[in-house]
Amino acid sequence: MDDVFVQFKLFLHTHIWKDRCTAVKKWETENGINLQSLTSVNAVSCWNTETIEEPLRHFTKKLGKAKHSIKWRLLNRNIFTISAFKSKQIQWESSWRTTMLSYIDRNVIDNKETRQRAFNVKLFNNELPTLEKLKDRFPKIYENDSCIRCNLEKEDQKIRNETLDTIVTSQTNNTDNNSVLNNNSQAAIDAIANAATNPRKAHRKLKNWTIVKAIEEIANVQNLTLRLEKVKAHSGVIHNETADKLAREGCLKPVCSPDLQSLTSVNAVSCWNTETIEEPLRHFTKKLGKAKHSIKWRLLNRNIFTISAFKSKQIQWESSWRTTMLSYIDRNVIDNKETRQRAFNVKLFNNELPTLEKLKDRFPKIYENDSCIRCNLEKEDQVHVLTCPKNLIDIHSCRNKLINLLVNKTTTVACGDTCKNMCKTLEALKELHIPRDVNTRDADHLSFIDVILGLIPITVYDIVLQKV
Repeated sequence: MDDVFVQFKLFLHTHIWKDRCTAVKKWETENGINLQSLTSVNAVSCWNTETIEEPLRHFTKKLGKAKHSIKWRLLNRNIFTISAFKSKQIQWESSWRTTMLSYIDRNVIDNKETRQRAFNVKLFNNELPTLEKLKDRFPKIYENDSCIRCNLEKEDQKIRNETLDTIVTSQTNNTDNNSVLNNNSQAAIDAIANAATNPRKAHRKLKNWTIVKAIEEIANVQNLTLRLEKVKAHSGVIHNETADKLAREGCLKPVCSPDLQSLTSVNAVSCWNTETIEEPLRHFTKKLGKAKHSIKWRLLNRNIFTISAFKSKQIQWESSWRTTMLSYIDRNVIDNKETRQRAFNVKLFNNELPTLEKLKDRFPKIYENDSCIRCNLEKEDQVHVLTCPKNLIDIHSCRNKLINLLVNKTTTVACGDTCKNMCKTLEALKELHIPRDVNTRDADHLSFIDVILGLIPITVYDIVLQKV
């Protein structure tokens, strides 16, 4: 699905933007405009009234690292042990590099290096799982935080915890009660088996972990030895059919709230706005971070008047970001062509393409006029570049190109009559219609103008996904 919109953006880049750049370069040559030959300085970068004498990119990186170090030092865990005077005696850049192993100049890493980095970060941030930490997290299990080797003081991060595993005991059920659990889902069987193998980390890597914990709790209370077997779906297995029936009935209920208080193996429950988090915390925090990033981007001054809160709910943000940054490509090595394509996508997405409107604002002494040099009807902004009537490929052809790409994507996977009316369905969508005034964008409703700028509608995404 993502590759369709990436191909469409590549089409815009090669057939519209490059043609426009060729026309502008020819016009600049005819008018004797050459930005590289300018001897005067139009702007001087400063920081606290001091001139910045190095490349801005390097300066902003150094500034960001310095802010990060100061912010880390002012955390509650560090403010009493690292004073401002002591901070000046530390080589922060090297400290961060050796902690994150960022001095290693390669893209491929192995598990050993990952574990070493995890240890370094926890050591640096006082987060090693010592008995002191474990007692705070699991007070019912770890009643004492004294070092198990010397018994003189509590075991904090200063004391090594090589023999910590000796105090963790495993309970085995010596019983003859055997129970066969039949299920037609291999994913469910694997989840229960993994939780039984590593119960302490079950909630970190499993979705719907409370259900798995409930099954484990029932087995422990009733002294059951579960034997997991996969059966064929709808094959007449009585208990499997009963489970399917209960699952169908549960889908009709609005809310499913597990009774977590009855689970003795659960010491802490992660919540967000009073709702239980039923997926791995790492995945949840990543999704939360992406959502915050999208909201922050939408509230920028350049976007707040063209993308309302209502319109934002119609956008498939995750796919829009992936196709813009080309992060759907699962590889570490990239080429110059892909880098240029990503730069075009990002500038298009953020309204930063160097149109004559932008160039006039940056160099008013050189570009005295921001009218389109091809049609001379309107000023050349980013939307006009893509919708100019003098383009070799007009906007209606661009729309047909996108629809054809989407139809081809579905017909290569599906067959028969499933994709016969796909083209008509897409043409009838209001999210792909071309407004009468192509130079204006509706703040509440998506149109094809928003699509060519990089926003992917949820309706289009779902329709194609159902076919594929």
